Amino acid sequence: MGVHEGHRARMKQRFESEGLDGFQPHEALELLLFQSVARRDVNPLAHELIDRFGSFSGVLAAGRDALGGFPGVGERTARLLSFLPEFFRLYRAQRASDRPVLRNLSTAQDYCRHLIGSGGGDRLWLMHISGSGSLLMTESLPAPGGYPLPRQVVERALSSRAQALVMASGRENALLEPHDRAFAQTLAELMPMIGVTLLDNLLLDGDKTVSFRREGLLAAPLREPSSPLCLMECRWLWEGEEAGNAGNTGGLRPPYHPQGA
Repeated sequence: MGVHEGHRARMKQRFESEGLDGFQPHEALELLLFQSVARRDVNPLAHELIDRFGSFSGVLAAGRDALGGFPGVGERTARLLSFLPEFFRLYRAQRASDRPVLRNLSTAQDYCRHLIGSGGGDRLWLMHISGSGSLLMTESLPAPGGYPLPRQVVERALSSRAQALVMASGRENALLEPHDRAFAQTLAELMPMIGVTLLDNLLLDGDKTVSFRREGLLAAPLREPSSPLCLMECRWLWEGEEAGNAGNTGGLRPPYHPQGA
């Protein structure tokens, strides 16, 4: 066994016995590089990548083109490192313990910022929600033109058996565009036909969020006053933790109504 092979074996054994808690960022990156770079000392490369991109997370977020153009990084390694953030997002989205109760705009915004992170403009994220606000599942659809076909969203909502849906996507400056209203109106008409409420569509860019419901692009369909979904619709724009408590109306702020809505 050569020097490099012995180093790799020791690193892997250390990870299996201790996990990543005791690893420096460059050492964690070395473990990843082991998967795509055979029989080569990748310690210098790990240091150089972190120096260039600022941190372990910066390396993973650099993107395939930037990584592929870095000396010593081949196409296979660039693919591996650039694909990982997408797998991490899927893991977070589908991990049951991380699923919040999305009963108001405030909690939905926080969840979507964590889920989408930076960028994300080429996909539309769908949060499938039960009538009580529990998140059933999160998934995304390709949206190269800003949105997928409305039919695709309806099919996914039918498949999940959700009672409500929140959509979200990343967009520079979170600016509304002309096709936003048409897409929102089409889905707002289609969803009630299958028994699903479109609670909101969110555009996000960092801390900035545009809510279609707050902007008046969505109107809640008529429901029985005692229906859980009716309570969610009424309280969606109320802020604070109390907004998620359908049985407690004390101390809640009245909902925001945009002018002309």
